[in-house]
Amino acid sequence: MLYEERAIDAFAIGDYTVAINFYSLAINKDPNNSSLYSSRARAFYHRVQQLDISQANGKSWKKILDDCTIALNKNSNNYDALYYRGLYEIELKKEFTTGLEILIDAYKRSLGHAKAFKHYSLPQEIYQNILKTRILVKEREIELNLQHSHPLFSKLMSRLEGEYHTEIQKAAELSLQARKDKVSRLSLLYHQETKDLIRIFSNSSNHALNKYTLEPPDHLTDPISLTIFHDPVTTPSGQSYEKSWLFQHLENHLYDPLTRLKLTREQCYPNLNLKMCVDEYLELHAKYTVI
Repeated sequence: MLYEERAIDAFAIGDYTVAINFYSLAINKDPNNSSLYSSRARAFYHRVQQLDISQANGKSWKKILDDCTIALNKNSNNYDALYYRGLYEIELKKEFTTGLEILIDAYKRSLGHAKAFKHYSLPQEIYQNILKTRILVKEREIELNLQHSHPLFSKLMSRLEGEYHTEIQKAAELSLQARKDKVSRLSLLYHQETKDLIRIFSNSSNHALNKYTLEPPDHLTDPISLTIFHDPVTTPSGQSYEKSWLFQHLENHLYDPLTRLKLTREQCYPNLNLKMCVDEYLELHAKYTVI
């Protein structure tokens, strides 16, 4: 276990390459340990995040996918491997709907096993990525609707994407730091201009937003079941949950699902303000909302 401990220490200070090397040594000694493969996948993922777009190639992502696949073959309950498998679908393949389904599966598994898997991702981290991905799914749906209803939108999006990739290619000639800075600026500009285009065209095509507005906003949904609140309660940490789902969780696990802090039913109290917000939302959107 010495190699794994060194890998954990290296990961903690952000030296992901060293962490990967030590996880590889640990795997050589214990090739059937599922958590070692998912931990190495996590280190690979964080190293990819350190790279600029031009360096984060498919080969790097394939290593993440391979480790996740092996980890899940050895232990299907390894929610960390499932989590990074979902991020692979979202961040590399841009398969937001598929990735979201995988993240939700990983999240549900994490709620019951987070206490046991000491060095695995917190459920809260997975939940935050679920919220981000849900936004991406909604934006993709709007974009596809606009492409069908506005030919001009498609032309402008194609031009915008072409200009972005041309500028990215030019950045390859710069020094490493200058390239990272320019790629970062180009990425921010591209995403902002994409959002501006969507906003402009969606204002003139309200029908394209119908599906987008069917789902309740994230702050009105329970972080365990991912459905709209009916009887929300709040914990001492300030996190709100649907009462029935939280109490079901507490039957087997006496800790907050997201923070892992010790928690009992007696410590939870009704969130009347949140319930009032949900009731007002349902009054306005009852016939449209998917509960």
